[in-house]
Amino acid sequence: MTAFEDKLADAKAKSLTQSLLRASRLVKELAVARKHAQYPGPQPRAAHAALYAHISLEGTRPTVLANKLGITPQAVAQLVGELASMGLVERVPDPADGRARLVRFTAKGRRDILQGFAVFESLEADLRNEMGARAFDRLHTLLVQLEAAVEQLH
Repeated sequence: MTAFEDKLADAKAKSLTQSLLRASRLVKELAVARKHAQYPGPQPRAAHAALYAHISLEGTRPTVLANKLGITPQAVAQLVGELASMGLVERVPDPADGRARLVRFTAKGRRDILQGFAVFESLEADLRNEMGARAFDRLHTLLVQLEAAVEQLH
């Protein structure tokens, strides 16, 4: 190993943030794979799931989605188009401004969200089993506290 590789490996091993990001990625990959296995048919990809988190039930403007995700409006338009072609979201006029559009979930999209949470529940049960109930519950408590702390810094 080079000196840089040693330093990088050491930095990764010491970094809580690196561990959180890696665990998050692995959990997301596992959840997506399980959802695809449990619910046949066209399924949203991970990029779509990131968009899901920012669509309110009343609807959200595409420009807001782009800002929240840090991507271009064109990229949002592509993701929304893909989700719309699956029947999961629709574009509707914004009642507050007739010139603007909102992206909102269809009935099928709302069912898809609940299917996703059913997958999460199953995955969490498996993780609780793997880690032990006490450690899993403590981790959950700490993650809720971490989320609140990050919100304060944001």
